Amino acid sequence: QTVKAEKNEGYWDKDNIKFAGIDWVMVNDENTQYQMYSTGQLDAIETVPGDMKKKLLDSGEAKYMPEAAIYYYRMNTKMPPFTNANIRKAFALAVDRKLLIDNVAQGNQSPAMAHVPIGFPEPDGKDFRAVGGDFFKDNDVEQAKALLQKGMQEEGWTTLPPVTLTFNTSDAHKQIAQALQEMFKKNLGVDTKLENKEWKVYLAEQRARKLQFSRSTIPADYGDPLNYLELFVTDHPGNRISYSNKDYDALVEKIRNTSDETERFKLMHDAEKMFMDDMPILPIYFNTVVFMEQPNVKGIVRHAVGTIDYKWVEISKK
Repeated sequence: QTVKAEKNEGYWDKDNIKFAGIDWVMVNDENTQYQMYSTGQLDAIETVPGDMKKKLLDSGEAKYMPEAAIYYYRMNTKMPPFTNANIRKAFALAVDRKLLIDNVAQGNQSPAMAHVPIGFPEPDGKDFRAVGGDFFKDNDVEQAKALLQKGMQEEGWTTLPPVTLTFNTSDAHKQIAQALQEMFKKNLGVDTKLENKEWKVYLAEQRARKLQFSRSTIPADYGDPLNYLELFVTDHPGNRISYSNKDYDALVEKIRNTSDETERFKLMHDAEKMFMDDMPILPIYFNTVVFMEQPNVKGIVRHAVGTIDYKWVEISKK
């Protein structure tokens, strides 16, 4: 399937539009998409096959840029063992994100030890993530083991309840889940089960809060950290893990009603800290967009937040 967009001759700046239109070709398979690009059927692609990312980035054939998005696993706070905050923290600290990025994801992503991704400037121009910093140390195995033991003692458990990692069917998501499974076994001594579901079933079950430990990628809908913070208010449909903290709900509501930007950003840092103290998600990495453009294509503008801007595109003869 193809979506066609033609140049609007009534557009006020039409003289600066150097091309006749765009054909967006819907190709679900990354390998097929790459083959179409390689044979010249596509001028640009916004993703590449996972097993080729490193090679294409290293050669310079593919490029990347940071995206205001996060890849994480949600921990359902109503399903044991994730009813316990220390156990949730143990799982988060047991992951070696750098190893996972370098050997599995391979898209030059940034390890995520926080919730809000990069790409949101504060009133003074500094990035929200740079100001907020990390909330825990990556691959902190000894602390993870201690937190697991503490959480199990708090619950009176001698054996950890079964844990299932669920992901929507995809080779890339499967590889990440397998890496996590190995890390939980090696670093915590915990056996976990992997389960994949087709997208429609997966999304319906996650929205119904039926999944215990499930993956998500969350891109920014708008250019503000509140985009992420408000997702986990008790009654927000994006919550999906039954996380509920009355103080957090009240703080997010206060943020919504604060007009002074400096104060509002301070409150958003406070909210993120409160959320990460509860650790209902296991952040893995902040995303990048890995893309390829034919040498004769110039002027595509990408933003960390928002859509791609094609206004300035120029296509020269091959």
